[in-house]
Amino acid sequence: MDLLFKYYSIDERRYSVSNLYKSVVVYNSLFTFNDPFEGIGRVIYNEDQPNNDFWEAVESNIVLNKKNELISNYRIFCCTEHFDNALMWAHYANRHTGFCVGYKKEDIENISTKLQKVTYSSQPHDIEAKSDESILFIKSNEWEYENEWRGIYKLVDGDITHLDSNVGNSDYKNKLHIPHIDHETNKPEILESEIRIMKNCPPQIVYLGLRIGLGDKEQIIDICRNLNIPTYQMKQIHNSFSLKAESI
Repeated sequence: MDLLFKYYSIDERRYSVSNLYKSVVVYNSLFTFNDPFEGIGRVIYNEDQPNNDFWEAVESNIVLNKKNELISNYRIFCCTEHFDNALMWAHYANRHTGFCVGYKKEDIENISTKLQKVTYSSQPHDIEAKSDESILFIKSNEWEYENEWRGIYKLVDGDITHLDSNVGNSDYKNKLHIPHIDHETNKPEILESEIRIMKNCPPQIVYLGLRIGLGDKEQIIDICRNLNIPTYQMKQIHNSFSLKAESI
């Protein structure tokens, strides 16, 4: 069975545990990601004057507009090829106190607009040479240790609400609001959409972090038992910096 893995931390609101119980995965906006260079492409508008402040400003504006389009139109589910990466446990499972879930690659592909492995690069790719979706699968070489795969979901008309730019909206906690120019009327508007999109995706296996709390451990084991999926506890390999999984 071909699996991809997602690391989860456990916060006070316990969203990750609840989503495991409900067998759902969450596609997030680029707006929520920790890498500020997500969705950043490269554009050279005037090669004859590469150091000119005016052309640099023009190029930066094009890049920003393109990123805003990606934020408005796409949601992303990030996963990886490995469940035993100590850095991933530290960074994404709150210092090994969380858990990691394995999903069928086929299931993720079926609920995504596109599923693809991330390409790591030393510099952003040319916006003119790459489609919107391609840029979402490109990251700096510094992130290569993640061995990341991404499922992207392109929002459809029903996912986006067009609001009058002069009308305020108080739901900034759960909704994303992006300024936009209507191409037909040439008038400003606000594009409103959910920051997160949930999709059903049955978990296949769960790994508990090396430092997971006893209460969290017991709750997740109960959930996995009800879902009839195997559960493993991560352990340190003796005299090693590596991890192993032991069946519970």
